[in-house]
Amino acid sequence: MANKIRSFRFKMIQLFVLSLLCSGTITFLIYKVLQFYYHTTRFEDPLTKFRYFMREVGDLNVFLIIFIPLSFYFFFLLTKRYSLYFQEISRGINLLANGDFNSKINIRPSSKTLHVILIWQVKSCSKRWRGGTLRRTAKNNWC
Repeated sequence: MANKIRSFRFKMIQLFVLSLLCSGTITFLIYKVLQFYYHTTRFEDPLTKFRYFMREVGDLNVFLIIFIPLSFYFFFLLTKRYSLYFQEISRGINLLANGDFNSKINIRPSSKTLHVILIWQVKSCSKRWRGGTLRRTAKNNWC
């Protein structure tokens, strides 16, 4: 159970729920502010037309229009550091695929277990590929 809680998938679900909670909180605050404002407005106020438009469209639909983009925005903000890790790892794999076996992947030491394992795998693959390439080159030079 402890491994599942520390897993990358569970972390992404946690960040998704956190983004939903943040956007829900902001949407609720907007709702409460508008509710207070509408109880104190007069018909002559220019925002009364907006309130009637919201009533025609539906309050729930208007707040869903606010809630959904906010939840995406918060999710992208919360997962930005993970995307930077994966971009760095992807850059290292692309360098290996292009034949640069001396490249290093520099990721902060505070990275998670998944990232440490990925870096270790890329480094071990680099050593194996370098060794195989050197053997192949030496074999071709002897012939």
